[in-house]
Amino acid sequence: MYDGIGLPTPRGSGTNGYVQKNLAFITNLKEKQQYKTEDDLKHADAVFFKEPNKEILEHERKRKIEVKCFELAEQMEEQGYGATEIEKKVSVIRAKLLEEMRAEDAKKKHIVDTEPLEKSIDENGRLAPKGTHETAAVTALKNAIFKEALGIGPDFQDGNSMEQAKERRKEEAETKRLLEEQTKMRVVDSSSDESNDEKVKSKHHKVKKHHRRTRTPSSGSSSDDGSRSESDSGDEQSRSRKKHKSSKSSHSRKHRHSHHKEKKRRH
Repeated sequence: MYDGIGLPTPRGSGTNGYVQKNLAFITNLKEKQQYKTEDDLKHADAVFFKEPNKEILEHERKRKIEVKCFELAEQMEEQGYGATEIEKKVSVIRAKLLEEMRAEDAKKKHIVDTEPLEKSIDENGRLAPKGTHETAAVTALKNAIFKEALGIGPDFQDGNSMEQAKERRKEEAETKRLLEEQTKMRVVDSSSDESNDEKVKSKHHKVKKHHRRTRTPSSGSSSDDGSRSESDSGDEQSRSRKKHKSSKSSHSRKHRHSHHKEKKRRH
């Protein structure tokens, strides 16, 4: 039996009574992928790298100053100086060292907010911090130097490089689109100029045709007038011929009639 399903008692079943799972069973359900948010990533980075404590580092510097003052007091005491004189000398040295520390902090252009106390260098020429906060300060200093070498500013955020690449692609696409529009405008302008030239040519051609048409009707009218005059002259000639024929026929008739009368008189 498996998953609590089966016989209520293993007695007589040939099993040992332990609940087992079915290894041949395949689940179709897929587990939802849990993606980390920005807050989770920041929390992981904070856990992985802890910032050094400024107050602890400053306290360590002041402690070292006090150690120097104590060593000086012991040295003066061994040399036989009095307590008041030792106190005055130590207070002067303490004030001087504290002033130097403040002046150094004011003049120094920090690459990072916190720096290691003493940049102790090992045999290989590398920084060798001693405490936990010093180690964190050295790590921050190395990271800051590396970022400065790569040109990464303090306001850089993870993933901005992809955004910059997207912005570059958008700018390239925009410039390409503007160039295409300019070429289209040039083509349209050239085609419009050609169409204007064609219109001017067609207009001149129409004007020439109109002039030709106005000239040809005059010649046609003159030819019509000539033909009309010729036809009129032909009609007049035919009429004169007809008149001449009719006059001849009438004259011949008159002559015949007179000749016939003379014959009658003779008889």
